[in-house]
Amino acid sequence: MKQLLLLPFLLLSMMLMTAKAQSGMEDVVYLNNGSVLRGIIVEQVPNKSLKVQIAGGSIFQIEIADVERITKESPLSVFPGSSAPDRSSREPRMRDSIRVREPWVPRRKGYFLQGQVLLELAQGGLRVVNGYKFGRFGYLGLGVGIDLSGPSISHAYNNLWGNGSYGGTGVYMPVYIHYSGDILNRRVTPFYAMELGYAALLRDTDNQWSDNDRVRGGVMGGAGIGVRFNTRRRLNMSLLFNLNFKNISYRENWYWYDDMNEMYHTETQRVRTTLLYPGLRLGIGF
Repeated sequence: MKQLLLLPFLLLSMMLMTAKAQSGMEDVVYLNNGSVLRGIIVEQVPNKSLKVQIAGGSIFQIEIADVERITKESPLSVFPGSSAPDRSSREPRMRDSIRVREPWVPRRKGYFLQGQVLLELAQGGLRVVNGYKFGRFGYLGLGVGIDLSGPSISHAYNNLWGNGSYGGTGVYMPVYIHYSGDILNRRVTPFYAMELGYAALLRDTDNQWSDNDRVRGGVMGGAGIGVRFNTRRRLNMSLLFNLNFKNISYRENWYWYDDMNEMYHTETQRVRTTLLYPGLRLGIGF
């Protein structure tokens, strides 16, 4: 009879001991890259993401796709004779011992700056773009640069006719509107880019022509697709396959001989043409 009376008390004691043991447990999140996060899961979005607060107060947001498994385990034990570590100083040691890495989180909005090196066919130069990111598909900015242009492939036929090597060679300063967007929300993502503006001629480098007013700049633009590599420190590097064009005009002189009057005549007309420059662009920005 006494054993029956003690049974409820034994069950209650076991429940209290189990609850106490559970209260001393911590959430342990194992990631696919081998990292481990120990702490408390403070927020969880089903099938999407979760947030883990580790010792020291730092909170990490993790995508469910990056999680291998989630368990409850006892906190890391302290060696006999040593005092329990201070929570404020535990976080750096935990990072070193279990290789905790902060997950990459894309910046949704904000200012961006990008520099580009042009390695295009018959053209090289530098570009700088300042702008604002409105979202993943919306990088809008203003660009300026220096282009060193050689004979364009669209004017290579001039050599066949003996008209010289002229093809718009010169130093240009493009000022343009830049628009681009990321296709994927990943650290490594394909992206697209477009630009449209005006390219002013700073210097005509074709030595065959001494007339400084012969060549004038015009509308320029381009479009391309490439790959962007994002880092955890907000820096990014990009490789862009681009097709650039410049619409320029130049003055062309025609000479002909009048047999009847035995004299030469000169006729001048302004010709407008489009120069094409395909190639690569290497970029770095934040």
